[in-house]
Amino acid sequence: MDPLELVKTTADAAFATDKKGQIVAWNAAVERLLGHTAAGVMGRHCSDVLCGIDVFGNPYCSRNCVLLESALRRVPLRRFELRFKTPCGEYVPVTISTMRVPNSDPQGANIMHMMHPVDAETGAAPCSGNSVEDNLPALTAREAQVLRLVSEGHTIAEIAQQLRLGATTIRTHLRNVRAKLAVRSTLEAACVALRNGLI
Repeated sequence: MDPLELVKTTADAAFATDKKGQIVAWNAAVERLLGHTAAGVMGRHCSDVLCGIDVFGNPYCSRNCVLLESALRRVPLRRFELRFKTPCGEYVPVTISTMRVPNSDPQGANIMHMMHPVDAETGAAPCSGNSVEDNLPALTAREAQVLRLVSEGHTIAEIAQQLRLGATTIRTHLRNVRAKLAVRSTLEAACVALRNGLI
């Protein structure tokens, strides 16, 4: 069973790790929810990416992951709430479910994690989608393209070369994006855009 295919086929925010805790699959819904791109997380240990804390603010995620150990030992795990860190430093409250997925290695398995956002006021999952911000303006195709490349870690010079535009034009697009999304930094713009499905 290919964990990447399982993760891709769910509309829920989901990712998978190998038995060492390294991320092997990361879908578009979890990109929108947490703001981390697949390109930026693949192969990294999930605790280094998510920096999870419990509902009391205590550190939860670590290299010695209780979820991972329990899932590999086939211990059934109930859904529970954690808060995961975005690239902007914010924490997003989610409920998380974990399951063991057999893979081609007879001695191994992948661990699939599915998340649902939690409304901070009510403690319930929101009624519609994963969007946090309301009434965000649409980005132009070029603005979305530039911001997507930034979110994937490309520099302004690299983006300018790839799109055959001047660096000044790229900076202008990013300035317009920041103004549209009412944020101070390009990183924050990328987080907001990913979380709301704008890129």
